[in-house]
Amino acid sequence: MIRRVNQTVLWILVALDGLVTVVAWLTAYQVRVSGWLVPLFHQPPSWELCWRLLPVVVLLAFVAFRWAGLYEVHRLRRFREELAGALQGTILTVLLVLALLFFTKQEYYSRLTLGYFGVFLLGLVILSRRLAWSLLRHLR
Repeated sequence: MIRRVNQTVLWILVALDGLVTVVAWLTAYQVRVSGWLVPLFHQPPSWELCWRLLPVVVLLAFVAFRWAGLYEVHRLRRFREELAGALQGTILTVLLVLALLFFTKQEYYSRLTLGYFGVFLLGLVILSRRLAWSLLRHLR
């Protein structure tokens, strides 16, 4: 019974991570292209580039989060351990995406967009994990 519950929790965390990765990727792209924080001085790239890379970015995030230990489910995990894992997973995700963009020789991609993506991803992963664990605690 405990193993089945742990697998359910694991799949919930994986689904949340996929969702927040998509939201962080699209939000970072929109913030950069809009020029809201930092003005854009040249023609913005098309949304097609953003959507084309999205499935690979989500896959890389899953790999990075697995490597960082975020999919080890146990109730007694402390917040700072989860924060350290989220930070490691986010940094690794951004580095893997940067390597992907470099080796595939994409015509344009902003380093600032990747920075936004990292910040948004870290914040959303921590927020979604805290909400998920709070909900599970409430249900128990």
